[in-house]
Amino acid sequence: MNNRDSAVALVKLLTDYPDGLSRAVISRKLHLSSESSFFRILKKARLLGNVNIVIENGFYKITNAETINDPVETILPTDDELIALLTVQRIVSAMTSPFLSDAFKPLGKKCDAILKFKVRDPHLWADRIKILDIHYRCISEGTFGALVNALARKYAVRFLYTNAEGVAKERTVSPQHLVRYRDNWYCDAWCHEKKALRTFSLDSIEQIKHVNESWCALSEDTCREILATSYGIFSGTPRAHACIRLTGKAARYAQREVWHPYQKIVRVNDDTIEIEIPYSQPHELIREILSWGDEAEVIAPAELRNAVIERIRKMRLNYKSGS
Repeated sequence: MNNRDSAVALVKLLTDYPDGLSRAVISRKLHLSSESSFFRILKKARLLGNVNIVIENGFYKITNAETINDPVETILPTDDELIALLTVQRIVSAMTSPFLSDAFKPLGKKCDAILKFKVRDPHLWADRIKILDIHYRCISEGTFGALVNALARKYAVRFLYTNAEGVAKERTVSPQHLVRYRDNWYCDAWCHEKKALRTFSLDSIEQIKHVNESWCALSEDTCREILATSYGIFSGTPRAHACIRLTGKAARYAQREVWHPYQKIVRVNDDTIEIEIPYSQPHELIREILSWGDEAEVIAPAELRNAVIERIRKMRLNYKSGS
């Protein structure tokens, strides 16, 4: 047996013998050939779900056996499960919200303990998984936690919200979802004033507080119909379908990307694809198109094509001097 299996077997053995067993008996039953092997397995067994193994009058016993509810082999994850768990822990610890990072610190300690079963230098191994946030916008202290609590307890909140035009206005909403999208956080919520589902960027929220107003519940189907049918985070019911032609490097990358769940990709030739996606608000889609430079062209609709042309015209004005 490997060290993990031997540690699991030791916990099972001591669970079956609540009065304890001597080192000699344990070594014989587990086929441990040396004293160093025994103490190595003992150390690892004590890390299994915080199993408390003590020695009394020469007998090793578990003093907290009643707290071990699940079979001990389910306490330690498999290699694949550990990698998944560690990745989630790393993602959360690297997130811009201190609320989540602080909440997951105990999990991080447990991951470190479990890693001792797997590798010689657990911290070095864990540090090889890196999550890098870029272009994220800072959130006011208390905003994230207040929205999490509102979601969990199903109550309405009021906050001061500054829109993209810089206009600040007080909003009362019933939060429905928290969404992490492109390294930033958003809240899908029912706006009590607009009587509609809206998406709010958390970095634009200030002075959030709980209010004594009824929480408006929306079904998942309703939220999905409104928010998941168009391109981008500020979506809504689709107004049109965009057809974008991509060539060269843009085509090679984009054919492996998912811009939208309902996208359609048609290969024109070896170097060109056309991608069709539904959209409601064009602003984010225009930024995506422009990010591909001369390797992207809007084929349809004319409204979107003209909007991109106008944006390019304004961009050229910025570089007119000195040309």
